[in-house]
Amino acid sequence: MFTNENLHNLILCARKELNLRQSQIARDIGVSQATYSRIEKGNISLTVYQWSRLCQVLNLPIEAVNYKYLDRKTIAEIRSSATENGFLLPSRYVRSRCLKVRFLLPLFYYLVQIHTREELFETFHKMNLNPSFFYNLDNQVNLKMLEDILLNFGLDKKMESITEQIIKKFKLPESHGNLFHIYKNSKNSLDLISCALDNLNKYQQLFLYTIIKSSKNELVFNIEKNCLLIKSMASCNEPTVYFLDKYKTSILENLPLKQEYLNREKIILNIIEKNDKKSTLVARVS
Repeated sequence: MFTNENLHNLILCARKELNLRQSQIARDIGVSQATYSRIEKGNISLTVYQWSRLCQVLNLPIEAVNYKYLDRKTIAEIRSSATENGFLLPSRYVRSRCLKVRFLLPLFYYLVQIHTREELFETFHKMNLNPSFFYNLDNQVNLKMLEDILLNFGLDKKMESITEQIIKKFKLPESHGNLFHIYKNSKNSLDLISCALDNLNKYQQLFLYTIIKSSKNELVFNIEKNCLLIKSMASCNEPTVYFLDKYKTSILENLPLKQEYLNREKIILNIIEKNDKKSTLVARVS
């Protein structure tokens, strides 16, 4: 029997993503709709056969039984539809969705460290959001949702003092979803940064990262604001803008390093050139 406490949320997200009804899934795995409903609520466990059939129907790998989230590792877009992978969104959170749920994971891990998961879910309900929405890392949110989460927990009043604590949560492998399985194959710290730069478009579309030059000892790259989202950023309050500005480079300094070079390699970023829209940086390992 499979009893992963998050599995029912993953299953619900996968069904909604494919726009399938519970009755369709129930028929395909050989159970009643009432039984399947209890599976999605986490009230009963799955048999090996039921899980195998679900993987076929929902296009999931068998090993997803060990995952905390649904994670297809898709590239972020700018979306403004009323629904997101089967979840109906409040109107305030519809326009210009450019952040993946993956982007929010360090914030969530920080919040459950000082609050409880129940308090986090209660806040989502107050915002008219289904907590299960956040178990699909490819679901996208807008800056207003990020801003409201910060406001609801009073983080806007102490953003400067806690941003570093939040971003340090990127050191946790689970803050990257299934992308961590890509990162862990990096040969060294510089290779890890290069890999992250290639995958940061699977976290967000606010900032565009481009590698200019790569050598054995250093990596030169650009970070450019997405011109399609400058107005959205300008409408955010100051604490949110501060958080986003720190995020764009700090994530690269807080990647999950392999144990064998955790204590002997340090990532150092230096700005070579900077203007209002674009920054050029060099990454070195000391």
